[in-house]
Amino acid sequence: MDINQIKFKTYSTLDWKRYLSISYHPVANSFLEKHGIKVFKHAINSIKNSLKNNTDSITLFALKRSTIIIVVFKNDYVNLLNNAMEWLITKEEYEICAEIRDILIDIS
Repeated sequence: MDINQIKFKTYSTLDWKRYLSISYHPVANSFLEKHGIKVFKHAINSIKNSLKNNTDSITLFALKRSTIIIVVFKNDYVNLLNNAMEWLITKEEYEICAEIRDILIDIS
């Protein structure tokens, strides 16, 4: 394949806090109600892999039919995990919270 035939996409990144922070915005709250457990489980696994492979960030998800991605940088992992734990406690997802606690201990 000729390199000139490859189409490259440019992605815009958004701050995860805008979409995954509790009570940030009604749309964010609605999103979390529908997808929060799945998104936070994915975030946990992505952070574990990032820490194992010593990468600088994770791509949390891409918005459908868009070139926008949500990226979390390593210096924000603790904030994301704490935010996830706070939300997951309200959903009584204590097993996932225990997993987060273990990651936070490993990071410290």
